[in-house]
Amino acid sequence: MQAFGLMLAPVLICLLSLGGAEGSCPTELGLDWKENDGFCYWYSPFKTSWTQASPACGVIHPNASLASVHNLLENAWIMETFQQMDMWLGLNDVAEEGQFVWTDGSPVDFTYWAAEQPDNYHDQDCAHMPDEVEPATGQWDDELCSEERNFLCKVAATP
Repeated sequence: MQAFGLMLAPVLICLLSLGGAEGSCPTELGLDWKENDGFCYWYSPFKTSWTQASPACGVIHPNASLASVHNLLENAWIMETFQQMDMWLGLNDVAEEGQFVWTDGSPVDFTYWAAEQPDNYHDQDCAHMPDEVEPATGQWDDELCSEERNFLCKVAATP
């Protein structure tokens, strides 16, 4: 399945230009939100722990959370748009080991773990999209929540 997903990457990137439901993104604080398929995304230029990043999204915008990802197309759009990679996502199993949830409360209906992930190495509970893999695949890894990384916030676009 993963090899199949990698073969689809060029097709998915072409489809990104088709877009989805248009809306408007927050303008508060002058932040550069990017819109895709009815949602707005903001990539943090600074690094912090997942534990601090999670509430930071809500401070930046009251309805924002660390980004949830619900399909391969959305994952490819994030990877293509924010090319910096190595960012915290909202997926975690902090409350119960092995029971991953999104911080925004949406269903875990898609995952894109790298091979042999999540591995819970030394009690890793928080998901990120790493940049250590060459070529970059956009696949996820679990990590210690105390590690400092950039992060991605997500909020619904306003109609």
